[in-house]
Amino acid sequence: MKYTGGVLVWLAFSVLGAFACERLSRRVKALEGVLRLLKKTELEIRQFSRPLPRLAEMIADEEKGNGLAAECVRFLKAGESFPSAWQKGTEKSPLPFKNGERKMLSSLGRELSSCDREGCFQVLEVYFERFSSLLEEAKSAKAKYSKLCLFSGVFVGGMIFISIS
Repeated sequence: MKYTGGVLVWLAFSVLGAFACERLSRRVKALEGVLRLLKKTELEIRQFSRPLPRLAEMIADEEKGNGLAAECVRFLKAGESFPSAWQKGTEKSPLPFKNGERKMLSSLGRELSSCDREGCFQVLEVYFERFSSLLEEAKSAKAKYSKLCLFSGVFVGGMIFISIS
């Protein structure tokens, strides 16, 4: 019975380590998704001059209803203005961002709504640079800590198993 408990503790810590690794990977994927969203937005405004609410609906359709644009569209359909819908969408979306990053993304909708077409390109470029640097930091953290998290979980679990035995 003691060994069974020890094995379960070891497995629990191993899973915690694996979960920490997965969280780092999810953050990288989310930042890559934001960069794709920014590039897609710039392309659509540049080529087709689509209004922002229509653009959000189009991107939400491409995301199959599972992303930031889809959250924004839900609020647009409820009668919210685009800046308000974007802000609420970023708050409700399950993006694995820190508060400062979420606030930065949230302010994007307000800034895009308050500028002309050329201003939109400048805003998107600034945000693209900001999120690119965040992506590089996230990739660096993932490379640096992912193996460490996994190993630490296995190691701590193993040490507890040994001390229980």
